[in-house]
Amino acid sequence: MVKAVAFPGTVRRNPTLTEHATHILPYRGLGTGIPRALGEWPDIRFEDEIAGNQFKAVIPRPAAGDTTPQVTPQVGTLLARLDGEMTRPDKPNSRNQRYRLTGIGRRWLETHPGGSSN
Repeated sequence: MVKAVAFPGTVRRNPTLTEHATHILPYRGLGTGIPRALGEWPDIRFEDEIAGNQFKAVIPRPAAGDTTPQVTPQVGTLLARLDGEMTRPDKPNSRNQRYRLTGIGRRWLETHPGGSSN
C-alpha cells in the first residue's frame, strides 16, 4: 500500500471527508502531498498500518553533528544591517542568546514607522 501512495494519484482514506473538504477548504492539489513530501525530504519514511487505519509520515531528525551553528553568517549580516547586537556577545552559541537593537537601530526605527528602508 505504501508504494502505491508514493506515486501520483489520489488514495482517499475518508472519501466522505475529502468530497466535502475539497469544496470548503482553500487547498487545491488533492493527491500531491506524498510526491511533494518525497521531493522535499528524501529520507522520509511512510508507515501504513491498515489494521489500525493509520498512515504515518516519519521525518528523521538530523544527527547532532549535522546541525548548523546557532549564529550563522547570515545572522551576523542581519544584525549589522539592523544595527543589532547580541545580549550575550561572550557566549554567541548560548541557548539563552537573544538579539536587540542598538540605540542607533532604535532611533532609525522611530524615524521609519513602517520599518522599511525603501
